Amino acid sequence: MWLWSTFVEKDDIFYQHTTNMELAETERDVNPSCFMSAHVCTLGYEESSSLKPPPGKAKSTQLLEQFLLDGFITTTEPPTINLPDGLKNTCPPPWGVLGGSALSPRSLGYVEGHARATTLLALLLFIKKEGVDLYANNPVLFQSVRDIKVIRLRGKGMLEDALMNMKMSVRGSIRTANNVLQVAVIVANLQKAGARSISTFVSKHHARSGQSSKITGKRAASLRLLFESLPRAPLESILAHAEELTWEGCMWSDDNLANRKLYPGFAFPAKNKTWAPMLRTTDASTQLCIERLQGAHTRSPKHLRKKLEASQLENYSLRAAAVLGLADLFLSQVPVPQKDALEEWTHAWERGSHQVDMEVQAAVMEQHEQFDPTKHIPTFKRILDQHLQSAPLVVGVEESAKLKVDEFALLIKQLDYDVSVYQTWQRKCQTVKGARFFKEQDSGFTNAVLQQPPLWFSPQCLNPFIRLYYPHPQ
Repeated sequence: MWLWSTFVEKDDIFYQHTTNMELAETERDVNPSCFMSAHVCTLGYEESSSLKPPPGKAKSTQLLEQFLLDGFITTTEPPTINLPDGLKNTCPPPWGVLGGSALSPRSLGYVEGHARATTLLALLLFIKKEGVDLYANNPVLFQSVRDIKVIRLRGKGMLEDALMNMKMSVRGSIRTANNVLQVAVIVANLQKAGARSISTFVSKHHARSGQSSKITGKRAASLRLLFESLPRAPLESILAHAEELTWEGCMWSDDNLANRKLYPGFAFPAKNKTWAPMLRTTDASTQLCIERLQGAHTRSPKHLRKKLEASQLENYSLRAAAVLGLADLFLSQVPVPQKDALEEWTHAWERGSHQVDMEVQAAVMEQHEQFDPTKHIPTFKRILDQHLQSAPLVVGVEESAKLKVDEFALLIKQLDYDVSVYQTWQRKCQTVKGARFFKEQDSGFTNAVLQQPPLWFSPQCLNPFIRLYYPHPQ
């Protein structure tokens, strides 16, 4: 094991190699005497090691910078650990302790400290793959990894661990209070472990948290909708978006996540029975709406990114439902390949096609009772025409020969037409050239005339008058 052989235990430190750990009854009872030294290879990293989701890119980057500068500091604030059942007996321990009380590698879970521990393990994996000599390049980090302090509180179940995490996460500059998405993931993981209601979780959290960190108002409404109405796939997509851009930089907020019109099962008002089923949100339309909005937000420059308004979210949710409803109606009436409709209609709208979006908005505004997708939607008409033109035809030899003759005759007609158009163009060009030449000649003559002095000003006209009024002196 690379971690065991690289980060050798110090002789002056007693490492915890068994599960018989000293427990602190409450957080107030924690003091340096409760700290235990754990080898880095005992830190867990699997999904079951914590109720919280993995740290996002932004948070991991901040932690990495801190580790590389100051080392992995746990002496002032050690991670709070537990022993999840899913991580026990993962592999034989290298420290020679046998029996049921032996602490296995990768068996420690986290009440608090999951982000720090998993980020450290990811950094060490990179160092191993790149062959970096950590002792020579960063001795501070190397020595800090050899002495990792942890504490363990007396656990009272997964629910209590989750509540303790939310309370402890408020502290620190990098570890901030859980946003509503992280809380939703925690509650979802608790549900897997047998939790039945979100109300119990919220009420117990309120009993032990300050006013600023309580789950109320829009935050409570959004948490309930995320937990009860949103499928797992869209929730994971939203969480990945928030982890990539951070909660402050992503498009989501407590206000827009509390909008019921985003979630499956909402029926937008329709003018007639034809449109009623096409304006109802589904799991697929919610996923489509989320992907469209998150993609547009990610592609936008950072200075233009902002939280999505609730009214904008409603409009996009309506159009996403209409996109899927119109696609289903089109495929039910026209025998075209489904992949063509998905690529040129559904996926195009998801990628941000303005053409498809305008067609959807126009159709939703009008809501014709006798709606025909091939007549009212230009994209569907184009798909149908392409399908009809590309459909294979079975013809005989005579029909094939006639078809070639007709194609040749059509080609000749097109050539004749092109020749006539070219000749017309030449005649027009000649007419324009002649008019331009005439204009240039006329302009030149006019300018020449204007440049000549008047005829009456010439000496032949003025000399008689000069002799008459000014005779030459004798």
